[in-house]
Amino acid sequence: MKSELGFSLQESFQKTYDSINNPENHYVKASRKGKRPRFDTPSSKKKDKQEKEEDAKSIFPPENSVPLLEILNTINQRVGFTKAFTHWSNRSMTKKPSDMELFAVVMAYGCNIGLSNMAKNTTNMNANTLDTTANWYFSLENIQKANDRVVEYTEKLKLVEFLKKEQQKVHTSSDGQKFYIKTDSIHANYSFKYFGKDKGIVMYCFIDNLHRQFYATAISAGERESCYVIDGILYNEVIETELHSTDTHGYTELVFAVTYLLGIDFAPRIAKFEEHQLFSMEGIIIPDLDNYDFNVKEINTKNIEQQWDKILHIIATLKLRHTPASTLFKRLNSYSRQNPIYLALRDLGRLARSKFLLDYMYDHNLRQMVQNQLNKGESANKLAKRIFYGNNGEIKYISKQEHLQATACKTLIHNIIVCWNYMYLSKKFVETTPENRKEFFEKIKRVSPVRWEHFNFYGIFDFSPEALKDALEFNTEDLFDFEME
Repeated sequence: MKSELGFSLQESFQKTYDSINNPENHYVKASRKGKRPRFDTPSSKKKDKQEKEEDAKSIFPPENSVPLLEILNTINQRVGFTKAFTHWSNRSMTKKPSDMELFAVVMAYGCNIGLSNMAKNTTNMNANTLDTTANWYFSLENIQKANDRVVEYTEKLKLVEFLKKEQQKVHTSSDGQKFYIKTDSIHANYSFKYFGKDKGIVMYCFIDNLHRQFYATAISAGERESCYVIDGILYNEVIETELHSTDTHGYTELVFAVTYLLGIDFAPRIAKFEEHQLFSMEGIIIPDLDNYDFNVKEINTKNIEQQWDKILHIIATLKLRHTPASTLFKRLNSYSRQNPIYLALRDLGRLARSKFLLDYMYDHNLRQMVQNQLNKGESANKLAKRIFYGNNGEIKYISKQEHLQATACKTLIHNIIVCWNYMYLSKKFVETTPENRKEFFEKIKRVSPVRWEHFNFYGIFDFSPEALKDALEFNTEDLFDFEME
């Protein structure tokens, strides 16, 4: 480990410092304060964004033309994701709920409508049936299996196969989205920036470079998101991450250490990254900078070597899924800052972070790639707001289980929408004449499958005479002619 990391660090220091010293490097700018440079990252031009929007509008159906229930049914006919919802007891011989009843529960949780409101506002459904279906069939394991079926089917589409060939690595990212809790729940916490004096939770979701969400969990708004980064990478059955990105809240030195040992490139978008301390180790020669100074500190790796066997034991425990990484990180963070295992992982993480920061400074394409991947997470958050429209996006559930069920069902609907969009793009591609397919494929590459303008999430209003019958009868004369006593 020492020789490998030392060699890669030396190489990163050399190429990055040479790049900074190069007067023709237009991405390096003088900082207004201090002796450190700042680094520019090319951003998408406004014209390019407009072209992408025009391409999307020309390809996808008109607005509000496809009902959500139809989308669920269409994908289920091809994927059979409802088969993943099995009764929790193998001994049970009860009749399995119909697909429509399963769709109703998925929408009740995933759209934040609630089971009781779903029963009140639908025909041919009753509250007892939905409650029974939710209690006996909607375990987190079943919902995850349904998600996996949709994600795996999406990957089998020929168009997605072509798009995957355009990707250099399996690049994933994770981001949290905060939701206000309307009721008093011990699993919620304060976040003054988002909720003021009220409480909420965070739905923390993982997305790949093809816009598929492959893992999601619900955590307290007071918890650090970085504790759950490794959980999403390891605790899924369909996506094998090679490069993972987060924002500043998703990184710590411990995450850098663990991802390095797992063989995963960790590339977070760190605020003011050029101001962070760089570290080296014994034997590394730090080149000279002409106009700047990073004040590199050297780490004594003796403690890492002494704790190496225990560190490997921790990594094996994580890979074998004996202990979730979130539990391990919470335990390590609770230790004294003088704990040798904590210090060893921290120092290893500092070296891995320094390697990343140097590469991040050197390569503007890496900075742009990280930004683009995180933008996919932001677009998924916008779609999540549209999906999770019930109760104005305010959660009424109290228990942790229901928070997780709502998060998982919302993720399932997201993946179903992405799958439907890929199927629609595939259909349009097949309908294109062979001589125009390359041009159309270039247009598809510019279009995000996270589109929802053509979907109707709210249902259809029925103005037939039968539907206009009053639910309650009013005697108008009585309303205007009565006495108090």
